[in-house]
Amino acid sequence: MAFSHGKVAVLKIDNAAGALVDISAISNAADLANQTGTGETTSFGSASKTFIAGLKDGTFSIGGSYDNVQDAMISAMMDAVAAGTLAFCSVEYYPSGVGTGKVKYALETIPTSYTISTPVGGVSTFKLDLQRSGNLTQTVQ
Repeated sequence: MAFSHGKVAVLKIDNAAGALVDISAISNAADLANQTGTGETTSFGSASKTFIAGLKDGTFSIGGSYDNVQDAMISAMMDAVAAGTLAFCSVEYYPSGVGTGKVKYALETIPTSYTISTPVGGVSTFKLDLQRSGNLTQTVQ
């Protein structure tokens, strides 16, 4: 089993024109969450709940150091999605970096939240939360 350090991760998101842009240089956190919904099938007289698998769902969060240029790009991308000129924000996530045999995740997303934090004694940061739409694709490079 090969382990990798987070410092080698690569992260790309769409700009307002729908072109992928590498934002790894300003990013320091990425969280990919996947869930499967369930439907309860418990009937009267049961001692325990029963379920069936439902729809897949997922979110993606990006955090990092605030940068004026990337802020303008993220804001324009969010505006384009909200206006319908960009259907989704495409994301490519390489948690072990780019290279032969390494995993790449690709997903279409809708931005749901963009937060900028400026503490008086620290570095200004950002957090972008995205809702996955459709399937998550995992491929090996």
